[in-house]
Amino acid sequence: MIGSEHVHAYVDKFEHITLSSYFKQNLINYKPKHWSKYVNNSNEGLVCDASFDLMSKMLLIDHTERISAKEAIMHPYFDSVRHLE
Repeated sequence: MIGSEHVHAYVDKFEHITLSSYFKQNLINYKPKHWSKYVNNSNEGLVCDASFDLMSKMLLIDHTERISAKEAIMHPYFDSVRHLE
């Protein structure tokens, strides 16, 4: 999903992180896939651009760039339910 280039960039960024021999051998040139590749007739009514944006920010491999829980609940994806008090 995220592509191998992001994994390699993360490992290169942090010296204390190393890939196991399995990943070194098998994590070759995987290209990132856009969320729209997973949309089909049975789920297209459940997704929107905001959901793709939120999932992308939550699933970043680099923990220093990943959205925090507090930021996630303030994401526009939750605007319609946040004010239902």
